[in-house]
Amino acid sequence: MNPKDFQRASARALQTRDYRRLVALCREMRAAQPTFADAWFLESVAAEAGRNLGAALKLVDRALTLAPANPEYLVQKARYHAIAGQMSDARESADAAFAAGARGAAQMNTLGVVFTRLGAHEAAAKALRQSVEADANNPHSRFNLAAAEQFLGNDDAARTHYEAVIRLQPDNARSYWALSELDKNAVNERYEDAMRRLAGSSSLGVNDGLYLAHALARIDEHRGDYSTAIARLSEAKARRRAELNYNFEEDRQVFDALQRSFKQVDATPSLVSETTTKPLFIVGLPRTGTTLLERMLCAHSAVDTLGELQDLPMALKKLSGTSGPRVLSQEVIEATATAPIPLRDAYRQSIATRTQALGDELSYHIDKTPLNALLVGHIARHLPDAKIILLRRHAMDAGLSNFRQLFSLDYSYYNYSYDLQDTGRYIAAFEALMTHWRGVLGNRLHVVDYEDLVAEPEQRLREALAYLQLPWQDQCLNFHAGSGAIATPSNSQVRQPVYRTAVARWKRYSEALQPLRDALERSGYRVTD
Repeated sequence: MNPKDFQRASARALQTRDYRRLVALCREMRAAQPTFADAWFLESVAAEAGRNLGAALKLVDRALTLAPANPEYLVQKARYHAIAGQMSDARESADAAFAAGARGAAQMNTLGVVFTRLGAHEAAAKALRQSVEADANNPHSRFNLAAAEQFLGNDDAARTHYEAVIRLQPDNARSYWALSELDKNAVNERYEDAMRRLAGSSSLGVNDGLYLAHALARIDEHRGDYSTAIARLSEAKARRRAELNYNFEEDRQVFDALQRSFKQVDATPSLVSETTTKPLFIVGLPRTGTTLLERMLCAHSAVDTLGELQDLPMALKKLSGTSGPRVLSQEVIEATATAPIPLRDAYRQSIATRTQALGDELSYHIDKTPLNALLVGHIARHLPDAKIILLRRHAMDAGLSNFRQLFSLDYSYYNYSYDLQDTGRYIAAFEALMTHWRGVLGNRLHVVDYEDLVAEPEQRLREALAYLQLPWQDQCLNFHAGSGAIATPSNSQVRQPVYRTAVARWKRYSEALQPLRDALERSGYRVTD
C-alpha cells in the first residue's frame, strides 16, 4: 500500500466509523513503511474509540517519536490523557500542541475541551473562541464556547452562543436546556413552543428527552405548577433509569463497606506534608451548599480553589489494583482501606501542575468534589494535614434539588438521581455514613448546615475560618463580587449575595415528593418538617 491510497482508504474508514477496517489499514501500511507516522496515529484513534486508552497512548507516543512536532498528534494525546484523568500529562501535551502550531477549528475545539477538563477555563475559552472564529457554523464548537463563557460568568456571551447553536440546529435539545440553566432565576419562555414541539417528536431520544423535560419543568415551576414539573421529570428520568439498569444495592454495598472498613481512622504522622499549602476538602451531597461555601472561603486571601477534581478517586482506583468499571466499589474500598498505599503522593503528583499555578503563598487549596465525602476515611488516614468541611442540608430539600438537577450523563456517581425513591434511599445511606464519619473523626471534621450558613453567614464563616486557623476577612461576605470560573450547576446562584429562598423549598411540591419521603423513612431516616 502506498501513502496516497492509505490516506483515501483511512479517511473513508474514519468517516463511516469502521474502526476494524481502520486498524487493518494501519497495520498494512506499517508493514510496507514502519516509519509512516500516520499509520501509528490513526490506529490510536481506533483504540480510543474502542475505549482502550492505554493502547491509544502507546500508539500516539510511537507516532510522536516519528513526528515529534505534529500538532494533531499532540492535540489528541492531550485529549487521551484528559479522558484517562492524567491531568498533568494532559496539560503538558496541550501546551506542546500550542507550541507546535496547533490551529484550526477542530484542533482548537479539542484543546478547549481538554482545558475545560483541566479546570483551566480562561485557556479553554481562548481556544474555543479561536475555534468559532475559524468556523462560526460549527454547533459543537459554539456549544462548548457557550459553556466556557458561562463558567466564567460571561452570561451574555454564553446566551449568544447557545442561541447561535439553536439557529444552526433547531432540534438541539441540549442548548434549550443550557439556556434554561443560564436563565434559571428569570425563566426564559421564548423557546417554549419550539421545545414542546420537539418534546412531542416520536423520534426523540432518551437524552434529548431529559434535556427538554428539565427545561420545560423549570417553566412549570415558574408558573407554580410544581406537581406537573415533578411528573414531567419523573417520566423522562424513568426512561434514562431503565436504560442504565441502575440498582441501588451496588451503592449500598459501597456505604456498608466504608463503615465496616473505617471503624476507626488513625492518621499516619509520617505523612504530614512539609508544604505550607494544605488541602481543604469541601464535601457533601451535591446541591447542599458546597459551592457557596467554596466561593466564600475563596474570597479569603489565604485560600484558592482547584474546583471539582476527580484526581483523588482516580488515584485510589489505580492504587487498588482492581479492574472493575466502577471508580469506587466495594472491591476498591476493601483493597485500600488498611493497605499502606501511597495515596498522598499519587494525589499530590496528579494535581501538581494546578497547585503550582495557584502559587505557594496560600494556606489552603480547595478540592470541592462533593462526593469525596465517601473518601473521608481515606483522606483522614493518608492526608493527615488536610482539613475537611462537610455540608449538610435538610434531606427533603437535598433530595428535591438532586432530582431537579440534570448531572453529567456520563458520570455514574449520580445515577441515583433518576428516581425519587432511589434518591431517598441514597440520601438515607449517605447520611448514615456522614454520622459515622462524625463519630469516628470528631473535631477533625467540621460540619456546616446549609440552613445555618444562609441564615447566619458571618457566624458560620467565622467558625469555619477558626477551624482553618485563619483570621477573619470582611471580603468573605462579599464573595459574589469576585471573578473566576465556576464549573458547577450552582454557578449562576453563587454570583449573587446569599439568599434563603431555597430553604424548605420542598414544601411547595407537597404530595409530588411523597415517594422521596417514603423512601427516606423506610430507610430509617426521620424526616422533620
